[in-house]
Amino acid sequence: MRGFLCSLAVSAVVLLSAACGDDTTTDAGDAADAGDVPGDVPGDVEDAETETETDADAGDVPPEVPPRICREPVVLGRGPYFYQATIDAAFDRDHLYVLGNVLATADLDGDGYPDLLVHRGAAGVRDAPETDPPQAWQKRVLLNRPGPGGRTFVDATVASEYGRTRDGASLGRAASFAVIADVDNDGDNDVFSATMISDDTGVSDPGDRSEILLNDGAGRFALAEPSAISPAPTEHWPAHAAVFLDADRDGRLDLFVGFQYRRYGYPDLALQDRLYRGAGDGTFVDVTDAAGLTTHVGTYEEGTNHRPTDGTTACDIDDDGDDDLVVAVYGRQLNQLWENLGDGTFREIGAEVGYASDGRDDYTDNEMYRCWCQDNPGSCDAGTPAPRISCTSGGWQPGVDDRPYRLGGNTFSTICFDADNDGDMDLFNAEIRHWWAGSSSDPSELLEQVAAPTTRGWTLFRPGNETNGLARDWRAVDWNEGDLTVAYVDFDNDGWKDVYLGSSDYPDDRGFLFRRRPEGGYEEIGRRAGVAHPGANAQTWADFDRDGDLDLVVGSSTMRSCCGWTEPEVHYYRNDVGQDGNWVQFVLEGDPAAGANRSAIGAKVTVTAGGLTQVQEVAGGYGHYGLQNDLVLHFGLGAACDIDSVEVRWPDAAGTVQRWEDLRGNYRIRLRQGSPYAWYE
Repeated sequence: MRGFLCSLAVSAVVLLSAACGDDTTTDAGDAADAGDVPGDVPGDVEDAETETETDADAGDVPPEVPPRICREPVVLGRGPYFYQATIDAAFDRDHLYVLGNVLATADLDGDGYPDLLVHRGAAGVRDAPETDPPQAWQKRVLLNRPGPGGRTFVDATVASEYGRTRDGASLGRAASFAVIADVDNDGDNDVFSATMISDDTGVSDPGDRSEILLNDGAGRFALAEPSAISPAPTEHWPAHAAVFLDADRDGRLDLFVGFQYRRYGYPDLALQDRLYRGAGDGTFVDVTDAAGLTTHVGTYEEGTNHRPTDGTTACDIDDDGDDDLVVAVYGRQLNQLWENLGDGTFREIGAEVGYASDGRDDYTDNEMYRCWCQDNPGSCDAGTPAPRISCTSGGWQPGVDDRPYRLGGNTFSTICFDADNDGDMDLFNAEIRHWWAGSSSDPSELLEQVAAPTTRGWTLFRPGNETNGLARDWRAVDWNEGDLTVAYVDFDNDGWKDVYLGSSDYPDDRGFLFRRRPEGGYEEIGRRAGVAHPGANAQTWADFDRDGDLDLVVGSSTMRSCCGWTEPEVHYYRNDVGQDGNWVQFVLEGDPAAGANRSAIGAKVTVTAGGLTQVQEVAGGYGHYGLQNDLVLHFGLGAACDIDSVEVRWPDAAGTVQRWEDLRGNYRIRLRQGSPYAWYE
């Protein structure tokens, strides 16, 4: 069944469409002539202009509108709200035996259901032979399939050839994580498969490097032609994050890759992050210098130094039509926010807008500092308290550890989202923070975009966790906040974005679900909801069973053996409440002929329903180790059953805007750039 819109006006900048009425229908023959079959995933389109003309030719013969579906808003009971469905998903030891702690979600085989890529995240490790048990493999390709009681997963690791080596000799290529998008604009999802090679002790160099894998549309992959994204054999570059974006809005996806220390813990061995411009065929060229992203060795006081990057995010934070780069930095160094100047070049504004750090620079409650004071009598204020830790030499370096560039956070992931439904993008940082570091170490927190009397008219404001329900009561004095990953998700479909923090394997750490209250602020309900997963260092969200709500797949950290996991088990938590509410999902298709990438990465979608307006952007990965949620955008609608309007600003050079009105809720809807119709699935 399909919805429809009649085109009212078309220009190079704005495309407007208005509803034609529910009482206009078409027979099956007319629907076929319109060029789309309900429920089908479109195949490759060699000439995008031809497809757009076919949709436009449907003209005054709109497709049929589906029945109206209306539900009451979800009222949360005592819980749990999620069901631990790991066995149903076949992840358990008796079935697929899935192990891993790096997760990515996308539809890999074109059947309309999200699939999974699972990595172990190890550096420089080639895979076990294909004849070994699958639980020994470093990476898995899992396809979402019908099962006896719902959806389940099947292993397609070997059949997908995802691990094919450059010499073609085996499927054992070393791979640490992946981000996913349609890099060649042929209608299927391709993969950037990152290989992390460092100079750390115990890390071998198998000769493999990061690669682009092109999809044949059925989930089988082939290595793209070699290009700049693969470091030279002599280079050891530990990729820790990557994100697809169209930096110059030319309709071809680019790739930004963040690198950590070449050798862990040596600040001067941090590496240059790199921007690669896509040619549209799976090959890329390095444009880092030309884009103004060059940093340097050492230059800490100037703020132009290489930094150990742990997470990368791309979003249009200043709402000017192009994606900016948000870089999460480790080692208490300052985060970076690279403003896109509109032509694919960038300027760093992290400190200027409040993203670099929280600005709390008082280090006198750092226990390492107090140790130094104890060992150097007369060098500190007379009232400096005695340290509460056993002191060792070298824990504090005067002239370094007391400088602003070393008083930030250990930021692992940043999400970019409209937290308060006010139309602009806010940020949320996931940080690792230790009790002994004191108040100068940045916590995980929300950064709200607010108006400010500056040249750009806005800044990022940190209201503080104690003011908005995001504070956590750590039970032990020697607590550790181990937040590695973060996601926004409207799990109960009330129209407000909740936040899930994946906190690693320190004692008392787990998955934390912060439910956004419509009146403002958050409440932590992870245990009540049933998703307080111990050592939840990896996460990905998607509507895996297509029932209208977002489900969670989570990985388990075992580094410190704090949480009961002896292996990095992957678990599936099925959402069992959201499907009872109202929702809508959008599959966006950009038109390469009009200058947008086919995946529509960078598109801004504004949905107004029931008096509430929400904004989301399509993202090509983000965060630590290439977190990736489904490219399908999910909106909870609260009490609204119908959508007043949806507006898409497509990621092309013109910033083309297209608008649809009077759409049905509780459906997945495909929106194609240039087409006046909304195709219900």
